[in-house]
Amino acid sequence: MLDSVRLPGTLLAIFLCLLAVMAPLAGAELAQGMDRTRGEQPDRYFVVFETTPGEAERRIVESSGGEVRHTYTVVPALSAYLPTRTLLALEGNPDIVRIEPVIDAVPDEQEQASAQGYQWGVTNVGAHRIHEEGYFGKGKTVAVLDTGIDENHPHLNVVKGVDCTEPGCPDGQQDGHGHGTHVAGTIAATIDSPVSGVAPGADLYAVKVLRDHDAGGFTDDMLAGIQWAAENAAHITNNSYGFDQEPAGSTLLEAFARTYEDGLLHVSSAGNSGNEAGLGNNVTCPARYDSVIAVAATDGDDERRSTSSTGPSLEITAPGEQIESTAPRHADNSDTSTRKSSGTSMAAPHVSGVAALAWAANPNLSNEAIRELLVETAHELGDADLYGHGLVRAWPAVTAALSAPTSSQDDVRDEIRGAVAFDEVTTPQCAPVEPDKKIRATNWRN
Repeated sequence: MLDSVRLPGTLLAIFLCLLAVMAPLAGAELAQGMDRTRGEQPDRYFVVFETTPGEAERRIVESSGGEVRHTYTVVPALSAYLPTRTLLALEGNPDIVRIEPVIDAVPDEQEQASAQGYQWGVTNVGAHRIHEEGYFGKGKTVAVLDTGIDENHPHLNVVKGVDCTEPGCPDGQQDGHGHGTHVAGTIAATIDSPVSGVAPGADLYAVKVLRDHDAGGFTDDMLAGIQWAAENAAHITNNSYGFDQEPAGSTLLEAFARTYEDGLLHVSSAGNSGNEAGLGNNVTCPARYDSVIAVAATDGDDERRSTSSTGPSLEITAPGEQIESTAPRHADNSDTSTRKSSGTSMAAPHVSGVAALAWAANPNLSNEAIRELLVETAHELGDADLYGHGLVRAWPAVTAALSAPTSSQDDVRDEIRGAVAFDEVTTPQCAPVEPDKKIRATNWRN
């Protein structure tokens, strides 16, 4: 009788021991599952090391349960999916400098309409006059970091295309949204297009960093796109997206700064976080970074669009109201119509195009020199917090480039290195944090 009484107690003790062992594992799996489903906290992270990560650093992350997406050389980091248990395991690793959350960007509202006619923005910045003199931006390459570009569009000269929304940035550029194709057309639609771009002779890189279904994107994909553009000898990057909230960390900022130091010229939309009164400091990132030209938007009367972001980070202004540009075609390639859209996303590519025109006119200039002459030749419009230095102008910019003294890129690097200490770099506040804590990208809105 005693044995029959003890047996259930023994089984119970064994069960309790097993439960004690399995509970933490089950909790970790549950935490990992929660990481994948909840929207409040991202599950992609930048993992920053002391030196450029290699196989050993990948093993550190993967052996702890992480899934690596991108490995970077412009900054000593990689990005990866890190469930909670992996975060806890990596926190005390002496080889890791810091771990930062990757931001999931959400698009602004959109405005789209089919249309035909001449793109008024090209004439507003005076690019058509430069075309008449035989300057088209030939020899310069603009990397369009966006939703991709229609890969077989007859009026867009795309020489390379990659999809950085996939790990490793494999080949692929197709635009399932339309935003990137529109931006690309404003920069460099060919001279025989119904809506010729500002620099119709420039080459285009299609660097897909934004999703098709909502034009949102993750900052680790954007960093991968910046790195790819630098490694493939792009001259200019156009970044028609932005964050209305400060990213937690400086990894993306450092990538922009280091590639700018190495000769890339970065142009970005300033954002559509402005208000009718033009009050506040609400320029978004990456436009607010020192290494990036922040572009505001104006209408046909050279007046600021009411939603165009404002603040001391603004550098220059360009047309951004009802801009007509190229649109993706139908699957049967029958539709080569254009579309009108508005926002600072549409303003930034005008500046990228003018930069390509000026740089092609004098290829010996540095990116810093091109940036300076864009500012110096801009047409002043008013308050610098609303318009920066004024409206970008193609004719004076190209004229200034042709007569400018040249400086080596090494000289420019020395100047920039003297002004920026990368080990002490801090992230600026990119814009007021909205009550819902959402981060918004792609400034394509009404």
